[in-house]
Amino acid sequence: MIPKNRVFRAGVLCLLGMGTAQAQTSPPDDGLRTLPVSTRLGFETIRLPGGEAMGLLGGSYLLEFSPGWLAGPAVYGGATGHRGGFFVGGAEVAYRLPLASRLRLEAGLFAGGGGGAAAPVGGGLMLRPHLDLLWRLSGSPKGPGVWAGVSASSVRFPNGDIRSNQAGVVLSVDSDFAYTLPSAAGKSSTAWTRGGMGFDRISVVGAFDEVHDGDQRIGLAGFRLDHWLYPNLYWGLEAAGAASGGAGGYAEVLATLGFEQPIKGTPLAVGARAALGLGGGGAVPTDGGLLAKAGLSISLHLSRDFFVSLEGGTVNAPQGPFQARYAQLSLGWDLDHPSQGPVALGRLSPRSWVEGMEWNLALQHLDGAERRSGPPQSLQSIGLQVRRSLTELLYISGQAHSAYNGDAGAYSVGLVGAGVQSPVFASRWSLGAELLVGAAGGGGVDTEGGAVVQPMLKLNLNLGPQSRAHLGLGRVRSLKGNLDSPVVELAWGVAFGVPAR
Repeated sequence: MIPKNRVFRAGVLCLLGMGTAQAQTSPPDDGLRTLPVSTRLGFETIRLPGGEAMGLLGGSYLLEFSPGWLAGPAVYGGATGHRGGFFVGGAEVAYRLPLASRLRLEAGLFAGGGGGAAAPVGGGLMLRPHLDLLWRLSGSPKGPGVWAGVSASSVRFPNGDIRSNQAGVVLSVDSDFAYTLPSAAGKSSTAWTRGGMGFDRISVVGAFDEVHDGDQRIGLAGFRLDHWLYPNLYWGLEAAGAASGGAGGYAEVLATLGFEQPIKGTPLAVGARAALGLGGGGAVPTDGGLLAKAGLSISLHLSRDFFVSLEGGTVNAPQGPFQARYAQLSLGWDLDHPSQGPVALGRLSPRSWVEGMEWNLALQHLDGAERRSGPPQSLQSIGLQVRRSLTELLYISGQAHSAYNGDAGAYSVGLVGAGVQSPVFASRWSLGAELLVGAAGGGGVDTEGGAVVQPMLKLNLNLGPQSRAHLGLGRVRSLKGNLDSPVVELAWGVAFGVPAR
């Protein structure tokens, strides 16, 4: 395999706001590269003021950008107790120290924003330093493998009232992140391995939850990512937030497992799906936050790459009284078309192409955000943005932001949309525009039902072959509430190419 690209490392440092001083010229080839990646899941019980216990479930996706150093996005959510709807998202950096062939020590720091469920988070900024001791269950010390162990951590909300020290458990799955330079986008590829995080399709989702007592209907908007395990079996991730129904601030993040069977000779397919994860907020009674969902679906393939799907089923909170029937409409796009059959699992067809992708860590300032009570007040948020190219100039984007300052700790927003970018001029600059829609709420911000629209203008700067900086100006507006605020955005990111199709 080609050695790790030092410019990619510098891009990840830039993503974390550390600058680009280490950037150097990349090799001229566009061959496939890999970086070690660690997908982590952890659980711990933190103490809130008054001695109240809340189970905190966390997940992260960390890339090894330099030997021993990892960084990437992470999210934490309430899973037990009485704070369903508590979510915090942000970034994590960690250092890994091998102690023996089957034992390693990891030290890390998470910083992010969020809150919810009336937790005393103040502005929403959360810091979590931690120390983990992990034992290798399977695999090799420096390659793919499964690790498990214990964690000691401290959770702090500097402008809130939560300060807790605790022990927990952690599970880590090590694998590889395959990529190439973004300059290879649009070119044919001889790679057989899936690129990036390995998701094969993305869907934009709209749904209605009909609460069983019949007095409330909650409209949801979100997205779903799927990865084929076998020709008919897939797993995925789903995230959505309330866009109508008086439940502004409600959000859910779920892991899914599904089965889909094409109907021979037709463009139709039938399926079944189950999901388990976290949800709450917006006065929806999920109690501790666990959420379960099961449903049946029928899909119509409009072309080789696009499909629509209709799904119906039930959703309930095992720890709380929330129960509902749901109907969900999805518009999906097949990013990759893996070869059929278990032997070809994880491989692409020979006619694969390289498509552009970009990850950004974004800081946003909302000026004079309207509140449900009291005068307008500005707030600041931290967020993760993922872009995938449709053409050289057109892309789609998925984003999630949470407040970390401005007395709006529970405010979160999820957005999906499309953008257009001009050709590069003066060697490094380009202009762009985005139109995003989604759901927002919490933190006392007046979004009413939750549906928002956010147009943005962008000034983009190429800092190197893979690192990017963006300055955005726009406006976020609630369709039913009084939120109507200018948005200023500063983002750092890393761009790469991924084999697809």
